[in-house]
Amino acid sequence: MANRYVPLQLPVNPGALPQEYQSKITYFDSTNPFTTLQHTKKMQDYFENYEIDDDSMRIRIFVQSLTVM
Repeated sequence: MANRYVPLQLPVNPGALPQEYQSKITYFDSTNPFTTLQHTKKMQDYFENYEIDDDSMRIRIFVQSLTVM
């Protein structure tokens, strides 16, 4: 019960995303001929090519690569 009134601990501010990354990533919306595995492989290649090693940054970019039909 004492933990209920502990001050909120927010995570450290995330780093800035690479410039113009949106024009360089492949988008996935399930209508193109790529499978989900092919898309994740392309994104992994993108991260390696641009030397993006921070997992939180990878997740933020990957989520933005998924679009709705």
